Amino acid sequence: MINKNEKLFQKNKLSSYIKIASSLSLFFGVISAPTHAANERLAEAEEIVVTGQRASIQSAQDIKKNASSIVDSIVADDMGKLPDRSVTEALQRVPGITVTHFDTLGDPEHFSAEGSGIAVRGLTQVRSELNGRDIFTASSGGRALSFEDVPAELMAGVDVIKSPTADLTEGGLGGIVNLRTRMPFDTPGQQIALTAKASYAQSVDNVKPSYSGLYTNQWDTDMGRLGLLVDISTGETNTRTDGVYTREWYTRADLISGKSVYLPRGVDWRRVDFSRDRTGSYAALQWAPNDDLELYLTAFRTEYTLRWDENAAFLSMSSEDVKNLNAYGDSSLNFDADGSFVSGKITTLFPNNASNGIAFGVDTRASNRDSDTTDLSTGFKWSPDEYWEFNGDFQLVKANSVGLDNTIALGVEPAYVDINLSGHLPSISVPDNALLVDPSQYYWTFTMPHVVNNEAEEKAIKLDAKYSFENSIIKSVKVGARFTNRTADNEESDYHWRAMTETWGRGSSWQPHPNGYKFPSIINPQDVSVFKFTNFYRGDANVPTSVLVPNLELIDIYPSGITDLRKRAGFVNADAIPDMTLPQWHNNQEEKSSAIYVSTTFGFDDLSAPVDGNFGVRIVTTQNTATGFLVYPSDSISYVDENGDTKTATNPLAHPSEIIDAENKYTNILPNFNIRVKLDENLFLRFSAAKAISRPEFSSLAANLNLTAKPKSGSSNQSDALDITNLLLTVSSDTNPYLKPMISNQFDASIEWYFDDHGGEVHANLFRKEVDDYIAKSTSSAEFTGYTFITNWPINSGHAEINGLELGWSQFFDALPAPFDGLGISANYTYINSKAHFPVSTSAIDTDASTYADLPYAGISKNSYNLVGMYEKNNWSLRLAYNWRSEYLMSVGANGYNGYNEANGVNWRLPVYADDFGQLDGSIGYKFNENIGLQLSVSNITNAETKTIIKQKGAGNHYAAYFVNDTRYELSLSAKF
Repeated sequence: MINKNEKLFQKNKLSSYIKIASSLSLFFGVISAPTHAANERLAEAEEIVVTGQRASIQSAQDIKKNASSIVDSIVADDMGKLPDRSVTEALQRVPGITVTHFDTLGDPEHFSAEGSGIAVRGLTQVRSELNGRDIFTASSGGRALSFEDVPAELMAGVDVIKSPTADLTEGGLGGIVNLRTRMPFDTPGQQIALTAKASYAQSVDNVKPSYSGLYTNQWDTDMGRLGLLVDISTGETNTRTDGVYTREWYTRADLISGKSVYLPRGVDWRRVDFSRDRTGSYAALQWAPNDDLELYLTAFRTEYTLRWDENAAFLSMSSEDVKNLNAYGDSSLNFDADGSFVSGKITTLFPNNASNGIAFGVDTRASNRDSDTTDLSTGFKWSPDEYWEFNGDFQLVKANSVGLDNTIALGVEPAYVDINLSGHLPSISVPDNALLVDPSQYYWTFTMPHVVNNEAEEKAIKLDAKYSFENSIIKSVKVGARFTNRTADNEESDYHWRAMTETWGRGSSWQPHPNGYKFPSIINPQDVSVFKFTNFYRGDANVPTSVLVPNLELIDIYPSGITDLRKRAGFVNADAIPDMTLPQWHNNQEEKSSAIYVSTTFGFDDLSAPVDGNFGVRIVTTQNTATGFLVYPSDSISYVDENGDTKTATNPLAHPSEIIDAENKYTNILPNFNIRVKLDENLFLRFSAAKAISRPEFSSLAANLNLTAKPKSGSSNQSDALDITNLLLTVSSDTNPYLKPMISNQFDASIEWYFDDHGGEVHANLFRKEVDDYIAKSTSSAEFTGYTFITNWPINSGHAEINGLELGWSQFFDALPAPFDGLGISANYTYINSKAHFPVSTSAIDTDASTYADLPYAGISKNSYNLVGMYEKNNWSLRLAYNWRSEYLMSVGANGYNGYNEANGVNWRLPVYADDFGQLDGSIGYKFNENIGLQLSVSNITNAETKTIIKQKGAGNHYAAYFVNDTRYELSLSAKF
């Protein structure tokens, strides 16, 4: 059990934060008021040359200061150079943004080195944009861009818009993340920028290259001013993650007289080798035939190839096996004072088999994804006079994603496994390591392919007109409209688990080899090889380091690798691989939206404290059509009548399956208000109120519905068919094509102080979000074929309240004596308190049938902060950046954390939390001259460890997984001309 006194822990943290805040408030006063001598030194000094990190911070602050709403920005400090290695890593430095260091929030099993999804103020419903227009990845959700797909080298900056205005496109509850590329007119004359990088991952022990190049120029011609920009980037990355796992815990009341104790279902250790190839290309053409008109054409494309290979070893036990667990031989099992298992040699009795042993499994898994997104956009800006301005955007986006995730597993049976959980990591051993590399002792256990083939396309048009007034409180009025037509054709199978030989099925009629199930009787040992967990967990984990695994060739040759293997082994299953022609694997969507808006800016310039701002309203109508299948109940139905006799009758709802087009139309009215009070030239108060929406993921809108009709208890038929009143009509589905968007009423109040011209800024921001119509699976009712069915599917049912505080401070200490006058700091802190209210049917359930009260909103850390130290002087540039976030709920009932307890008949689903996590990154750069520079970047300097926690009612809180990842080094040489 995790020995953490939660109340004391929280109390100590709170007192620490109060002390830090008090210290910072004192420090702000000192640093913002230089001594008279220091002011004299500044006055006498030469003009400060603003380059590199300082220029980046100042540019970001200018955007924040001049924005019409609450905005934070990241700006590249040079062409093709964001301050971090990826867009995701750069975003985590922004106040209020946190990054999930896993594949997804719903997959606590797989760590992600670069991070994956982001949350803005705790909400993952974030709208992604490219230059203010839609951009997305063809994932099953299909709403947002996977930021790891985009090369950071193509970005000029990233804006995070936290309070919307009416002219901004709807779709983000947390906020809007707008990726900005450069345009030719941004840079005068010709410029060329080239970068070459070499990255090295410590555990992988190889070097991977990356290259980028940018060319931009503009010309004055007889046709007007022309500008061209071309930007290309390509790069490879290899990393490795080692993980050790402890599975869910079960209650045993028969091991110690008069006391219940708790045992885990198993332990695992896994190694994942990750490789990524990312290529991006961008071209922009601008033409200004005169001073009033400007036209542009842009093309943006990103290609992303991902592969990770996993080799795992695990105790392959079911809850039934846990019920039969005992100490091996004369040994004993050891428990702590709370009854949790600590150590011992465990064994079990297999069903249908008198022998003792432990079901021990190994697998080889490979996950591949090839994704691409292409954006073609054109538009114009026309200002016929000083009052009118017209803008138009036309856009076409196409995205594709093809993937295969494939697993093949083996089994072996040591007499026992010796587990010790008393140390920092679980310790695992078997009585004879030679058994784990002996092909004659293994057998096939299961195969599990997962197939993805997704396509998406959007066409969009946006037109705006703005009229500006002179000498008026009303500064301008802007009106506009936007129309989109979007399609998403997703083909995605389940994780198609199919058994071969399993201990629980031994002796069953479906087993073709009830006795001779081991090698070599059913397979050639050449299908397997020995895998070595070399330097596993940096040598800190005590686990067997050599096991037999399926060869990777069986995984990569799909589907013949699986089908041929099953034929050779005698396990011929008709559905061993998913039939992708079946309707349940298809999700076809067409979504049309139309929006109109009006936005008014105002200003009271003559007040002692001038006031400006904007207000407006956006009205958007969405019509989604999901094409799928409505599957009716079978023709006949068996039932037990009032006399207890089993009979068969015609099902009155029997009907052939039919194609359906589920139409879902809704209109949302989204008002907003932003106001700024200028207490002086550099001290602002802001307030914002707005309503925002986030449409359901396309994966949640699939229209493949199965209607079921079962007889009620004691039913009787008066003729050949049961009366409809005697039937229980139900629908069970993980999707619902009639879902509405989530809605948030949100409020912000902030104070911003820009206390010098060289990057000095302090801000504090209070925010509140009231989220309604949260989407969660629950029981309700709906009508089909004229009858009311009880439905168990996702509905708009939940409510959440999110309150928070953001604090930020950045400054360069120019008043310090040399050589310390190049020092700078950027720090921010975010506190979020959330309450989520969901239907009982969506809550967590423990393995002992205990239920949970209120759980926090998934993905929200109460506390997070960034601390960045910088040095920028002469030719040197140094940076140390530390990012930390506190524990947060990842998901409830994720894969690996749900199941069926055969001892009590409970379908359990457990909450999984990510533990507190912090990572230190750094860089050092040197400029040989104005054109050529060298930089060394290091990620994960301190070898940070990532942990997850399962929280159970009886067994308590236990670490579920431990991960370590590479320390990564990157050397880059850049040149510009």
